Amino acid sequence: DALNGLHLSSSESSHLQTMNFMGMVSGWGKNQFGQLGDGNHEALDFIGLPFSSVRRFPNRAFEGALAIEPFVELHGAGSYSIGRDRVGRVWTWGSAHGQLGLLGTGSAYDDPLPGIVPINEPIIDIAAGSTSVLALSSDGARIWGWGNVTLSDDSSDQTDWAALPATLN
Repeated sequence: DALNGLHLSSSESSHLQTMNFMGMVSGWGKNQFGQLGDGNHEALDFIGLPFSSVRRFPNRAFEGALAIEPFVELHGAGSYSIGRDRVGRVWTWGSAHGQLGLLGTGSAYDDPLPGIVPINEPIIDIAAGSTSVLALSSDGARIWGWGNVTLSDDSSDQTDWAALPATLN
């Protein structure tokens, strides 16, 4: 069975991604911001598409010698996507939404290829919304956030835009 062992990501928009039991990611649907992560902005239809023809991430090294490890978590969040690899690194691709910085890389520009989010510790869980991202450290002691997040702890509930991850607790 071709679909055995697949995990489907949730999405708030019209793209869908799957992750197989080996952590390989595939995607379909709209791709105007590069949210499929395959290096271009061409859409890929859902209807009538044989499983074997799905585009996969290109083989590419990132951040010097870092290569994408198999993914263990994957989310589609509107016009961007986010994944966590087996060593706890967080990867994003698609729309940065300008000043929102949803990719967490510090850039206001969209990126159609996965890029690593600069968090200096392993992450064990991620949550992605339409305007913010949260990531939990492997020891459970810190929550990292970027996008539209509350960065201050002065009880003012002031929302800030963070283009890079910051600890929230």
